[in-house]
Amino acid sequence: RKLSDFILEKLEEEIEKEFPGRKSENNQDELEKDIERQSFFEEQTSDGYIERKGDFDSFYEYIQNNNDGLFVVTAPAGQGKTSRLARLSQILKQGCDYRVITRFCGATDGCNTVFDVWKGILKETSVVLPPDESSLISGIDNILDNISDYPQETIIIIDALNQIKDGLSMFRWLPRFLPYNVKLIVSMKEDDTSADLLTRLSMEENTEIHSIKPFESEEDYQKLKK
Repeated sequence: RKLSDFILEKLEEEIEKEFPGRKSENNQDELEKDIERQSFFEEQTSDGYIERKGDFDSFYEYIQNNNDGLFVVTAPAGQGKTSRLARLSQILKQGCDYRVITRFCGATDGCNTVFDVWKGILKETSVVLPPDESSLISGIDNILDNISDYPQETIIIIDALNQIKDGLSMFRWLPRFLPYNVKLIVSMKEDDTSADLLTRLSMEENTEIHSIKPFESEEDYQKLKK
C-alpha cells in the first residue's frame, strides 16, 4: 500500500470529522474534493510552523507594493519552505483584503501535473478552464487578465514546483509582468537541478528571489525546543 494512499485516507477521515455536514463524495467532483484536501493540507502544515521575527516581511512588501513581477521562494530541502507558505496563506486569508489561492504541488493526487495545478486555481477563481495544457500555456496572459477582474487583489501561491513533472518548465511561459490586481508567489527547492534556472531568474529585472535561511541564532534554536 502506497504511503500517499494512506495519507489521503487519513485526510478524508479528518475532513469528515471537521466538516460532518459537507456534501457527500458522490455529489462532489474530483476537482472539488482535491481543493478540499489542499485546504486541509494547508491547515495541518501551517499548524506546525515555527515563526521567527521578520519571516514574512519580504512577502508583505511584495504584496503591498507595486511590484508586478514574480516572487520566487527558494530553500534547500527541509528548511520549512512549505510550512512558511502555508502559514502565509492562512494569515492572508484571515482578513478581507485579498483573495488567496494556494496550491501545494504533489501534496494531493489532484495536484500532480502543471495542468492539475492550474485546473484548481481556475476553478477557485471562476475562470474558464482551457481544454489542455498547451491551450493553458498559450492563453496564460488572457487567463491572468480575467483573474485580475476580481474586485479584490488575487494572490496565487504555488509551492514546490520541483515536486511535479515539468513543474520548473512553468518558468518558461509564466509572464514576467503580471496584470494589475494579481500577485504570483511560486516556490522551488534549491538543488543541482534548479541551480542554473535560479541563476537565470536572479538576473531578471522584474523577478524577485527570496531565499529562506536555516535556523542559525540561539533564539531560533530555543524556539525549536519549545
